[in-house]
Formats: sequence, C-alpha cells, structure tokens
Amino acid sequence: MRADTFREVIDFIRRIKAESGATHVRIGFHGGEPLLLKKSAMRDMCTQLRDEFGQDPILALMLQTNGVLVDAEWIKIFSEFHIRVGVSLDGPPALNDKTRITKKGQGTYHQTAKAWKLLLQAANAGEIKEPSILCVVAPEANGEMIFNHFVDDMRARSISFLLPDFTYDTIIFNKQVISQCTDFLLSVATAWMDRQETGISVRFIDEVIGKLISDELANDTSSRHNPYRQFSISSNGEICPDDVIRSFAPRFAATEQRAASATYNALAAHPAWTELARAAEKLPLECSTCVWKRVCGGGTLHHRYRKRNGFDNPSIYCEVYKKVNSYIAARLVASGIPADSIERRLVGN
Repeated sequence: MRADTFREVIDFIRRIKAESGATHVRIGFHGGEPLLLKKSAMRDMCTQLRDEFGQDPILALMLQTNGVLVDAEWIKIFSEFHIRVGVSLDGPPALNDKTRITKKGQGTYHQTAKAWKLLLQAANAGEIKEPSILCVVAPEANGEMIFNHFVDDMRARSISFLLPDFTYDTIIFNKQVISQCTDFLLSVATAWMDRQETGISVRFIDEVIGKLISDELANDTSSRHNPYRQFSISSNGEICPDDVIRSFAPRFAATEQRAASATYNALAAHPAWTELARAAEKLPLECSTCVWKRVCGGGTLHHRYRKRNGFDNPSIYCEVYKKVNSYIAARLVASGIPADSIERRLVGN
C-alpha cells in the first residue's frame, strides 16, 4: 500500500469512527503475506495509527502471518506497537506442507515452527502478547492429533480452527466432507475436555460454552456477522464488506467505494452491505425451529451462500454445528452444569 493511500485509509477510519459513533478501532494486517511489506513501511503505518487513534484497547493492532519471514527485528516492531500476532499453520509437516508451500513447491512447516519459537520466547519474556495459531480444518485429517501437536509440541495456548471457505457452489457437496469436518471438530473438543487443563483456549469451544453457561453471552447477538462493523481495505484503497465474500460475485467486489471518499452513510446504504445486513438479521427458514440458533446464529454468512439465491440457505456446516454443540452441551451437563439452565439459554428465557 502506497503512503498516500494509507493516509486516505487513516482519514477513512477517522470518518467512520466519527459518523458511526464507534469508540474502539481494530486493525488487522493480513493478505497475502503482510510481512512482505518493508519493515520501515510497517513501522511508519503503525506510528501513524497509534498517533491518530491511541493505544490499547482503544486501538488494537493484529497481524496474521505464515511466519516464514519473522525475525528479531519484526518481533521488535510487534513489541514496540503492541501488535498481536497470529500464525497460520495447519498441523505437523506431513499435513501443513501439502498446501502451505513456497514458489518452488517446498513445504514451509519448519520455517514457520522456527518463527513460532521466536514469538513464544518473546511472549514468555514479556516483550509481546502471546501468539495464537490459526489452523484451517482439513476434512480428512485427525483433529485430536493436530490439537495435541499444537499444545504439546508447540506449546500453543490459543488456537482457532477455521472451517474451509466452502459454499454451495464451491464444495463438492457430499455427506462425507461434512461428516469428516464433524469428526475433526468433535475430536478436538474431546481432546480439549479430556485434558481438564486450564489456560488452553480453542475459539469454537469457547464460543459455544460461553453461549451455554453465560446469560450475558447467550443474549449477545453482536457476535453475528455485522457488515457495518468490519471493512476490508485492499492495498489500492478499494473497500469491500468481507475479504472472503468479495470473491463470490462482482457486486461484492466492485463496490466503487474507496478510502479516499467513502463515508459510513454511503457504505450503510450500499447494496452489497445492505444485502449482507439483511442476511445476518433474517435467518433461513430452516433455522427458525432449530434449538441451536442462539448459539451459532445461522453460521458464518459465506457458508450460506449460493449463486441462485444468495444467503437464504442454512450453513453447509449446519450438521457440524448441531453435533458439536450437542456434544459440548452433554459434556457440560456431565460436569455438573444444570441442564435446565442450558435449556433456558437456548430458548432465550
């Protein structure tokens, strides 16, 4: 991103903040690979952001990387600007190196693992916040094995498992893929619960448990996809609602909105954003009678998409959510959480 474009982004964020009444700003550097940016350019960007919008928690800075380029100087930048770092890793070498490869076709696991150790050492020394791992679910893989590798071998304490960005149009839609994703997440949940170890955060488990045991979280709908709270800004200043959804159809990519001129009111009235807002607000008919609708909120929007009717579909992972939620709820009851309190939160009383 050019320096003048970044200044336009700063001005855009300032306008959005003022027009929307937002009090906090969260910036995520991702890509592609954000560490391909020159270190001097990253330092300059973060200096401008901190000068303009303040420190944590008013301004939170995050960065998602494959870790290959992490070195001592990058860690110094993460420390100086309080950047929270997530590392993309899909499991041990045999699994990760199937897809995360260099231009020469070589696997990147060992480079990423080396970077992870540097980040972990810096976190243990109090120089940076504890890094996290983001793993894309491979349907055919063993979730328990991958979870144990992250926890035991890599000493990770914060892990997110991301279901593949399949839609009704991109997935070879069959029961086997859905069943494999179900088995993957169930095995992760089982491994996590059987450990009975505090301090290990798995995002999808945390989210489900929170909805089942906390009245505040059960009644909080802000976690649902809200297109007016997140904007994807490309390096040329183009603005889209979501970096995954923009690939679905031209109406989500060619918005003609740019950081130099876009306003909150213009984005709020734009067809791309209003379509997503309606989809988030109005769940598919199939969700209306589902006991888990207050937990999953209909699932992630892009998993509901089909070219012929947009987002008016249940998630392709609907059966995954049902079985995983049921399993976690049953384990909570077995651990002593009253079943009637869980049922009350599920129905909204």
